Amino acid sequence: MSSSTEDSSTRWSRTKAKVLLAGGIGLGVGAIASVATWNDSGFLFAGSGGGSANLEGSLDGEWFTTHELSGQAAELDFVATQMEPGETVYAPFSVRLDGETAQDAKVDAGSGLNVARSDGDFIPDLSFAVFEGLSTCDAASAVESDPIGRGETLAQGNVPLKEHIDLTAGEGDAPGEPVDLCFAITAGSGIEHVWGEQAEASWRIQALSNDS
Repeated sequence: MSSSTEDSSTRWSRTKAKVLLAGGIGLGVGAIASVATWNDSGFLFAGSGGGSANLEGSLDGEWFTTHELSGQAAELDFVATQMEPGETVYAPFSVRLDGETAQDAKVDAGSGLNVARSDGDFIPDLSFAVFEGLSTCDAASAVESDPIGRGETLAQGNVPLKEHIDLTAGEGDAPGEPVDLCFAITAGSGIEHVWGEQAEASWRIQALSNDS
């Protein structure tokens, strides 16, 4: 194998060492038609010489699928009839490694979560928190738990986590154990001055194999 071929292969493997889940959220203030979408950029390789790993997502914790193209995006439902200052809305989302994955992985605490894109006049007035392992994704469960990640606004930037999110590979052909997340978005006091406007943002979660 030529030197140029080896260099190209190394760069490709390094690029593919991360699975990116980009979640976009659009919030309409008032009769809120809130939507969040995410798409999966491809495959997470299990390290040098290892097999490939695929990250799957689920809206209900039961039906998992991959989302490799933005046109195949899933929708998170933030249930609300009106978004008023101080109100918080919640939406669950679960991730797991698929049945072809033999290598455990993690979402790194230092760089695994960030807001990749945001747009809208009241982005500074929307904060968010991410919880792991709640019995139900709602205010009753969230009030008794500490979030693993928090953003003071939906502005672009990294969101440090308190600890890694572990992704465990399944036995044989079985998929990995699901990790249940809960996204909570809170409206700030400035919301009342932009009635009827919308904001959009994209979350990105990066999952790395444990030997990366």
